[in-house]
Amino acid sequence: MGFGEISFPEQFNWVAMIDNLAGGDFTKYSIIYDTSYEECLYCLLYRHHKDKYTEQINKRQELKYRK
Repeated sequence: MGFGEISFPEQFNWVAMIDNLAGGDFTKYSIIYDTSYEECLYCLLYRHHKDKYTEQINKRQELKYRK
């Protein structure tokens, strides 16, 4: 890790995924636990690609309006 770099403890990565799928609502965690592993992974993969796409669009817009 470089100087000034901030990281989140890896031991909480699984909680972050559950929380993401539950939309931040801890009362829905049990629903996520009852959902198939495969279905959860597909949802996380979709969100990952959607976030990357949105990030690219935002960067393009930022560059467009910087001029």
